[in-house]
Amino acid sequence: MRSLKPSEDVYRLLRKAFRGGNTHANRHYVGQILENVYSYDIASSYPTQQLTQKFPMKPFKFLPNPVQFERCCLFMGLGYAVVGLYQFKNISLKNLKEPIPYISLGRCDAQDFDLDNGRIMRAGYLEIGLTEIDLEIVLDTYEYDQMEIVQAMVAKKDYLPIEYRAVIQEYYNNKTKLKGDDTDDGKYMYTKS
Repeated sequence: MRSLKPSEDVYRLLRKAFRGGNTHANRHYVGQILENVYSYDIASSYPTQQLTQKFPMKPFKFLPNPVQFERCCLFMGLGYAVVGLYQFKNISLKNLKEPIPYISLGRCDAQDFDLDNGRIMRAGYLEIGLTEIDLEIVLDTYEYDQMEIVQAMVAKKDYLPIEYRAVIQEYYNNKTKLKGDDTDDGKYMYTKS
């Protein structure tokens, strides 16, 4: 794990590509009271992802400039993590009825833009750090006149180390066994797990 500690330039690009959870109001229903709605929660999604998905497990390496889009796609197809800094000209939602635009103004540098509660609907210019997962979503939901990859780096993905996965599985098992235990000890251990 020590070998995965990022250098300063790798760390800075990783920070630019960091994105938290997706919380946003559907602009088509803001201010309305709706009947017969439902919601769902994906129970234990984080441990499931940590146990079943691959993550960057080799150090990131920068691709030489100029970075070719096709080369990034090739690495993505081979199972690599790809993190890049992208510039878009005249980017806009493909579907203006999109209820939750994906790109947050707080995560990018943008000029000449239209927003939906802090989300980019259209921009004359936009620069943003994206992971390969984010890039696929942006390409699926936005159209643009021009895209340039300012810099990009790649890392081979693999499963988390078996020792990490064993600890995650242990905490998950503890949490599952303790669910519904209303004793003080049970509540404490459930929260801890």
